[in-house]
Amino acid sequence: MTVATIDPGAGRVSATRRQLLALVDWAQAAAASGTAAVDDLAEAALTEAGMVVDGAVHPALVPVVAVLGGPHGRVVVRRWRGTTVPPVVEVLAGPAGVLVLPGGPDLDAVQDLRWHPRPAALPRVVAEELDATTHEGPAPIGPGPMTWAELVAAAEDPDGDLSLADLRWSPGAGTAPASVLVVAWAAAGGLAEVTPMAGRPSLLTARGRHPIEIWTGLTQLGAAR
Repeated sequence: MTVATIDPGAGRVSATRRQLLALVDWAQAAAASGTAAVDDLAEAALTEAGMVVDGAVHPALVPVVAVLGGPHGRVVVRRWRGTTVPPVVEVLAGPAGVLVLPGGPDLDAVQDLRWHPRPAALPRVVAEELDATTHEGPAPIGPGPMTWAELVAAAEDPDGDLSLADLRWSPGAGTAPASVLVVAWAAAGGLAEVTPMAGRPSLLTARGRHPIEIWTGLTQLGAAR
C-alpha cells in the first residue's frame, strides 16, 4: 500500500488516483449509512495509507473528496513540447474549490495534488496549467491545411520551438471531455488557435491569436456549467 504524503504545513498532499477514488467511495458510503464502518477492509487500507484518521477522512483531504465526489466541471489539458512524453493534467471544479491532478491518467501514478478554495479560480488555474506564452508575436505556424499528425510532429521536433496543447472540457466527471481549444505557440511569443477546416474536418487550419483572446476565452469555462 502506497502511503499518502500529507503535509498541510508544507502545502503538499499526494496520493495515487486509485487511493483517491477509493477514499471518495468510502466517504460517500459512510455519509449515506451514517457510520464510517461501511467497509472495514477499505477503511483499514485507507488508514494504513494515512488518508483516514480515527475513522474519518484526513482533514487535509476533505476538500479533495468534496471536489472529486461531485465535480461540476472537468478540464483535461494535454501538451506536446519537444520529445518529452505529453503530460496530461486534469483540473476539476466543485463547490469546495478547484483541484489539480497533475500525474496523468495512470491509476497508480502518484498525484501531487494542488487545490484552490475558490471555484471561480478555474479559468486562472487552467491558464497556469496550459503554460502558453503571454507574449504577442507572429503566428508560430502557417494557416494550413495540415493534419493532426503533422502538427504533433512539429511540436515534438527537438530542434523546433513549437508547443502544442489540446484543452478538453466536460460539465462533470461522468461526461467524456470534448476539445474546446487547440493552441500552438512559439517560445519567443506568438499564439495560433487550431481548428478543423470547414468542410474537411480531417484537416486543420491555424489562425494567429492575441494572448488576451485566449485568456478571455478560458473565462467561459466557469460559465459552461
